[in-house]
Amino acid sequence: MKNSDPSQAMPQSTAADRLTEAAFILLAQTGSQGVTSRAVGDLSGVAASAVNYHFGGREGLLSSAFALAHSRATKWRSYWLSSLACSPPVEAFPGWLAVTMEDYAYGQSAVSAVLRELGLDAARAPAPPALAIVECDSAQTFWASVLGAFGLSIDDAALAADFAGGMAILHNQRPTRPEQLAWFNETCARFARRIAGRPEKAGWDGWRQSLRHQASLPDKSHCAPEVVRVAIDILGRDGLGGLTHRAVAAEAGVSLAAVTGTFPTRAALVRGVFDELHGSLLERPAEDRAVKHPVNAREIAEGVAASTFATDGAPSPTILAIEELLAASGRDHQLREGIVALRAARGQTLRDYLFALPGGQLLDELDAHIHSTMVLGAMRSAFAREPSTRRMWLAGRVLGQCLWLARPNS
Repeated sequence: MKNSDPSQAMPQSTAADRLTEAAFILLAQTGSQGVTSRAVGDLSGVAASAVNYHFGGREGLLSSAFALAHSRATKWRSYWLSSLACSPPVEAFPGWLAVTMEDYAYGQSAVSAVLRELGLDAARAPAPPALAIVECDSAQTFWASVLGAFGLSIDDAALAADFAGGMAILHNQRPTRPEQLAWFNETCARFARRIAGRPEKAGWDGWRQSLRHQASLPDKSHCAPEVVRVAIDILGRDGLGGLTHRAVAAEAGVSLAAVTGTFPTRAALVRGVFDELHGSLLERPAEDRAVKHPVNAREIAEGVAASTFATDGAPSPTILAIEELLAASGRDHQLREGIVALRAARGQTLRDYLFALPGGQLLDELDAHIHSTMVLGAMRSAFAREPSTRRMWLAGRVLGQCLWLARPNS
């Protein structure tokens, strides 16, 4: 499959095509805040004024770039489905899943990055763009076809789509350490065995745990908690483009000098947000996560949905801030190493609740991480739904994940 790397040469085509390709590349490399008429014009070699002529403005251009990403994702799916024409046995599923997921996460990283921007755009829009739900439905249809080709239940397509979506978010950059790729493959292997109803081989979670424990907690001795809290809210609500010293000062009700004195540069401000979110996950004592009363799968699902969306469907700023940082880590080398630990720490909060479920005594740390990965993928799909339905939709999706993990033959 041809790699959709953003460094590829601009194609020789129409002005509109070149502008769309340039917007696609900038979305992958810088996020939506980097897609300006001037930047697109410079990269495409087309006059910046042509953006209005061909697309009616920046929003039309972004829509065209999102459509291009969806088209490339569709071609990628068709390519991998063609590999199943030989009717492979179920025993081949773990190996096929690992190489397919690796190809998408690393070989199609530009497509994945642009579709992530589409998801964030949908999360913040009063009415999500239709393409967002089309992309989510296309992904689930793909996984139904895959499972059917291996003789597995197509009823588990939602689980596979959520897992694949979460893996693409968590592993959006090529590994910098050998443990990362080993963790990636072990996670795929465990998920594949569970989908196939063959969880007897427990696998090993040491690769992920090694990365999690290598993380050093941030130094908060010079941190201004109220300023960082406001910065997290702004990052989640307005994205990286909206996170400025002036915006933080205005919303926090402090002077600009008070913000720049603690965070002299914008990079330092972003790092302060990262350190706060990073530390809140890693330094939380185990007793704070202990289950204080019996829980059932529905309570877990409703709790996840309530922490992700307000009753009107508005996403939690903290959830969106973490999404923004995960996306930024693929572009910012200074954030990259720390984000590895943030990714590896996923599953710690849900772990004890899962273990308390009927059948949960058979689960382990890697299962909890897989569940957290699926929740992350489901959240992305929930962003594409109408705001009034997001919370209920996500609760239903997470409930299905909990019941699947705890069932005896999974």
